[in-house]
Amino acid sequence: MLACDPGPLIELCYAAALDESLWPRVLAALSSALGAQGSVIVSLDPNRTASTIHSESLAEAQAAYQTAWWRFDTRIAKAKAIGLKPGAVARDGDLLTNDERRRDPFFQEFCCQHDLGDFAGYMALDPVDKTLFTFGAFRSLRDGDYSALQITQFECLAPHVVRAHTLARTLRKARQDVADLELGLERMRFGMVSLDRQGCVSRINALAERMIAPCLRLAADRSLRAIVGGEQAKLDRLIVAALQPIRAAASPILLRCTDEKPPVLVEAVPLTAEAASTARTGARDGGALLLMRDLFGGATCSVTPQLEQLGLSGAEARIAMLVGRGHAPREAARILGVAEGTARVHLRAIFAKLDISRQSELAILVTRLEACSHA
Repeated sequence: MLACDPGPLIELCYAAALDESLWPRVLAALSSALGAQGSVIVSLDPNRTASTIHSESLAEAQAAYQTAWWRFDTRIAKAKAIGLKPGAVARDGDLLTNDERRRDPFFQEFCCQHDLGDFAGYMALDPVDKTLFTFGAFRSLRDGDYSALQITQFECLAPHVVRAHTLARTLRKARQDVADLELGLERMRFGMVSLDRQGCVSRINALAERMIAPCLRLAADRSLRAIVGGEQAKLDRLIVAALQPIRAAASPILLRCTDEKPPVLVEAVPLTAEAASTARTGARDGGALLLMRDLFGGATCSVTPQLEQLGLSGAEARIAMLVGRGHAPREAARILGVAEGTARVHLRAIFAKLDISRQSELAILVTRLEACSHA
């Protein structure tokens, strides 16, 4: 029989998975239930070992550990040498003999100074980087070793602690992936709207919010509704095609806007429930991404470096960029301050080097390069 009801402690652990600021409080409650001085979560990855999650009672010990002592943590060295696997419970007596501890500076100087006595640790695997970490609890030196009942209590609670911690790590990584994806798309001047399996908006980046304001609104049920009459039907067809069990390819659409603003290009990208990327976009059970592009927005970056990498000279690249953006050769020559004949000579060289024959092909190339360039 356990010394206390584990239910509230387990609930507190999973609350910390969603709110990581709760971990010191959770570890303090666990320490109290286990008769421990303090509890800690520490990675066996040397790049992260010094940065522990710990109860407030271990704050002073953690400061010393982070400064220097983590490099000399004999427990971690022994756990690695023995090859402890996830799910294993280890105490100091399983790792070192009493004589070894008496002769070890880590125990005699660090542990004794901070009243860190008998240690029980539960090994687990980090889901993000696949390295080992441990949840552990320290007895006070004054209190002696853990009792059999306390170890039973530890073995009951520890799996929930590590599951909650791995869930917290996974959620943090997913949030970071979403933020990275949104930032990358915004730099490429793409708006992103994530839809769930019902076609309702689960996430939208800031650029998409600005782009859809003249053409779409978000309904109370989080579905997208066209503002301009006659546009809803083609938007619905695009979304339905992306959400079908057999993901049919659908051509991008141009959504008309209010106030005579230029239309917005919208493309639907299906997301399957099995795809790892769905965990990073908010569409956890599948769904779709709507990618939005303002085709008529002013160009804000130069693609001449990319054109030069395709074999054009500097002068040719400047002409190619202007003509590709819709300027006539005469206008491009005027902008660059060269003769029209010179511009046309450059244009013939551009066509030959890029193996194209029409200005429309050059426009497609420049548009694609702009899409891949950061704003």
